[in-house]
Order: sequence, then C-alpha cells, then structure tokens
Amino acid sequence: MIELGIARGPDPAERRNYSSLILGAVEAAARGAGSPAAAWARSAACEIACLFWARLATATVEPRTRRTAALTPLTVATIARRLARGGEYCAVLDVRGGRLALDEAWEWNVQGRPRRDSWIYRVTQSGPSFTETRTLPADEVCHVRYAWFPEQPWRGASPAAFAANGAGLAGGIDTTLAGEANSPSGYVMPAADLGADAEDDDADPFTTMRGELAALRGGLTVAPTQSDALGRGPDAAPKSDFDARRFGFAPPEELTALRRQALVDAPGAYGVPGSLVDERAPAAALREAGRMFRESTLPMLGQLVAEQVGEAIGQPDLRFVFPAISDISVKARAVNSLTQAGLTVEVAREIVGL
Repeated sequence: MIELGIARGPDPAERRNYSSLILGAVEAAARGAGSPAAAWARSAACEIACLFWARLATATVEPRTRRTAALTPLTVATIARRLARGGEYCAVLDVRGGRLALDEAWEWNVQGRPRRDSWIYRVTQSGPSFTETRTLPADEVCHVRYAWFPEQPWRGASPAAFAANGAGLAGGIDTTLAGEANSPSGYVMPAADLGADAEDDDADPFTTMRGELAALRGGLTVAPTQSDALGRGPDAAPKSDFDARRFGFAPPEELTALRRQALVDAPGAYGVPGSLVDERAPAAALREAGRMFRESTLPMLGQLVAEQVGEAIGQPDLRFVFPAISDISVKARAVNSLTQAGLTVEVAREIVGL
C-alpha cells in the first residue's frame, strides 16, 4: 500500500522514444487489426456500452479522503470505459502533494504465482515524447477487472469476451459497412472520343477508366461509349451502353436492419436495456429502461469497482452512492404514493430527494 506521507522517489525505468513506440503500436495493430475483438472495439455498439458504463461518474464517491480524492469524475468514467471496452483498467499508484494519484498504464504484463500478492507488474506508461516501463509489486498498482476466465485470472475480460459471437457480429457488420462506404462511388456517363491524342488511340480505353473509377469519390467520370463497339462497328456493339447512373455504396435493407438490431442486442450484455438504444422505443419504455439501468447495472458496476479500487488505495469502505431517483416525473409519482400511504409531503419529498 502506498503511504501518503512519504513522497515517492523516481523508480528505475526503461525509457523509449516515440520511434520505438510507433513501431510497437504498428506491430500490435497488425497482430490484432483483423480479429473480431478488434472489430468490436471499433464498433458503434461498443461505444454505446462504454457511454452508458461511464455514467458511473455521476455517482458520489464516499468517503471523501486524501486517498479517494484521486477518484474524480474523469477518472471514474475512464475506469468504467476501460472495463467496458477491454475488461480491465491498470494504473500506477503515486503520491503528489500529499494526495494519492492514479497514473493510467498503457500496457502491462503480469508475472507471479496464483496468489495475487505474489504478482509482479511490468507497466508501460506513455508521455508526449517518451514511454517508461517499470517493474512494480502488486500493492503499487491499481488493477481493476470486470471479470476473468479461471485459467487467466490476471487478465480482465469484458462482457463482450463472454458474448464473443454477438460482439463479433456487431463489429463485423460495422466493418463491412465501413468498407463499402469507403469504396469508390459516383456517376458514370457514356461519351464518344472527344479528341484524344493520336498516340493514345491504340491504348486500351479501359485502362484510364479503371483508374478513374478507383479514385472516384462522389464525382463524375466519362466512360467510352459502346455504341460502335470501340471501332468494331454497331453490329459488334453490346445490347446496352453504360447507363448514366450513380454507382457505389448501397447496402441492402437486410444488412442495415441487422445492424440496427445488433446495436440494440449487443449492449444488452452490458446490462443496457434495449429500449435505451432503440430510437423507436416509446417514452414509457424508455423511462422504465432508464430506471432499470440506474437501479441494477450501475450499482453492480459501482460495487465491483469500489471493492477493487478500495483495496488498491487502502480505502476498504469506498463506495459509490447514486441518487435514489433522478427522473422528476418518477419522483413526483413516488411522492404521491408516499403521501397516500400516510406520510407528510415534507417527509415524502425528503425521501425521494425532491
């Protein structure tokens, strides 16, 4: 555990400049760029789950001490987002100005025996010009995991890891649509030879056209007319010429409908009710879904984070406190129900926080 009264000196560190950092990032991207997990991490459904889990930052951190002062709304939201996206969050515990600080790690490896107090962390942190890699004991690191597989308890796993097929479907659909959306598109108009250079007359007329089509981004290109079969006469011409129409991104309705459903279903693994994501949900269903999320998912997530962070920072009574009710209309109905049950209006308002 970090002692707040003792300022930490510089630790022996391995420093690397950004040349090695960029090379390492490129290698890491090359290893995982095509995986379903990487596609999920870049999908809209994943960002929706991260956004909802980040609402943990709306809770009040109690008790407020020099140790818990590091848990600012930004830090709490970051922890929640890392858990949603990758299943774990790792930070180095430091002391600055007599207060605890959490310095997030970019990369880390864990070694040791099955007992967690034997774990040793090799932690890498990045800065504007250099990265630093240090080896630290477990009590100098805050490592929060949403869940884990029993064969790898040192590595966190997100809900997407346990619902890999659904997450891969959502990520794959987004990847497919993004690839098609970035493909060439535009308009092709047939035209006769408008006076090309004589030296180009024997060239393949489609060579230039293929290059123009590949570079087309919503503009217009001219294709050689097929009315005379490129000089072979009208008898050799095809039955139809190029149509002066747009070509490019036009996903089938089945694919867009599947993506819309994936946006609703995939966040469900994160405890996000579908009505909160579906724009077609009625207002009553939306309010009820919001209540369910606030009363079930967020408190559960808060307890998981509080237990692990509290142990790491030496504050075992750490907790996240949420308002009992946040919707004004729900509060009003609650006050009415309490007053009908015999309570005074003043007491009922105090109970629901109105």
